[in-house]
Amino acid sequence: MKILNAIAATCAALVLASTASANNVTLTFTGTSDTTNFGYTIGQNVSFSIVLNDAVMTTGSFDDSVATFKDENTYNDADIYSSISGTGLTGVWERPSQFASDPYSRLLYNSSGVLEVYAGTGKDYGIGLSASGTELSTVRFYVTLTGFAPTDLDSTANPCTFLSSYVGTYDVSDSHYAYFDNYDNLFTISQVQISAVPEPSQAAAFAGLGVLALAAWRRRRARA
Repeated sequence: MKILNAIAATCAALVLASTASANNVTLTFTGTSDTTNFGYTIGQNVSFSIVLNDAVMTTGSFDDSVATFKDENTYNDADIYSSISGTGLTGVWERPSQFASDPYSRLLYNSSGVLEVYAGTGKDYGIGLSASGTELSTVRFYVTLTGFAPTDLDSTANPCTFLSSYVGTYDVSDSHYAYFDNYDNLFTISQVQISAVPEPSQAAAFAGLGVLALAAWRRRRARA
């Protein structure tokens, strides 16, 4: 019993720690295609996932009473995104770093429900991703979400820590922009899911405790 109590206490501590620390936050944009560019078909269901870098710093960011804006204008700034994938995309997201003025990326969210993901470069070379064989230099989603109204906006907050408090699926009331490169309005985004997954080290810790708890339960049952 003492072992189980100790394990329970440790689990509780890990839960509190994982809540306080940054999780890996993924933004998933789902909708339909409005184009035949890049190999898509009209009405095709599409889904794109952007994983935020949980180590993003405050360099190049600002906030005011209504918005928080993370800006990445040089390779000395922290990397906002760790991966980008989705329907019709091939390759692996690579942070542009060919020139000192790269990359050109940003993350915006405000109290009016706007959420923007802009990942790319100010130049004409690629970001490691292609669509139907065409190398891309920009991926952008700019939407207004119903029920998403973050408060206590603070540019010093890690975006993963901050957005972990807003985990859920949100309907899109206005899909302002959804495009690759200079092709505007390729997609109509209907929903955005904000999900948070514990760091691999946290998940491993929970799994290890689960094994210990099971072993302790079996020993206790065997003695009964």
